Amino acid sequence: MAGLSAVTSSPTSVRQRKPGKPPPSPSPAPTSAADIPLAAPPRGPAPRKPLVTLEDAQAEALQRAGLVDGADGGGSDGSEDNEAGDGRAGAEDDVEGEGGGEDEGTDGAEWDEFFDSLQLTVPFCFLYLMMDILTNLSYSRHPAWTHYAQNMLTSVPTIGMIIFYSTRYLHLPPVRVLLLATSIAAGTRLIWLVNKAPYLLVMGQAPAVGTLWIITVVQLPLQHVAAALAVVFAWSWWAKMKFRP
Repeated sequence: MAGLSAVTSSPTSVRQRKPGKPPPSPSPAPTSAADIPLAAPPRGPAPRKPLVTLEDAQAEALQRAGLVDGADGGGSDGSEDNEAGDGRAGAEDDVEGEGGGEDEGTDGAEWDEFFDSLQLTVPFCFLYLMMDILTNLSYSRHPAWTHYAQNMLTSVPTIGMIIFYSTRYLHLPPVRVLLLATSIAAGTRLIWLVNKAPYLLVMGQAPAVGTLWIITVVQLPLQHVAAALAVVFAWSWWAKMKFRP
């Protein structure tokens, strides 16, 4: 027993530790702001997540077209109702848009016709006034300005209506035939007035007949104008009329 106690009490009997690596020494703490490592900030704008991705837009478009059904029955019914409502609303909008476009197109065409006619009406009215003045001056007459104003009040609406309707319906063959006959009649009448009529009849009819002849010449196509002028010149040669008094 004495020997056992001696063995257990001896320090040499304790298990010896194996030599290992020495523990790492702690890193020194930073002493200044320059010694603190800083991470570089990211360059460029931060990426933003799009509100609607391409996949979501394609899926929504396919659902609207009816190619893809909803995830469940209730969702599909709701989507079908929404799609039907959207379709009806779109159809109504299309119908309203087409109706509005037609109305705007009609109004625009009417205004174009009005301004086209106005561009010809104004110069022809001044042409009538000039012919009226020259006709009176050729016979040494100097009427008051009320005479010219009264003649203009009656001639301006007539000239405007002739130009407006002849411009609108010029593509119709009956209208062209009517303008052709009017051109021949006005041309022969004016030449007869210059050669045979008394001066009072000339002053009363020559400005209106001359203006009407020029209107028909301007409105008709070239081949119709050539035919009308050929007839007028042939009649003048046959009747031995002069083109000046």
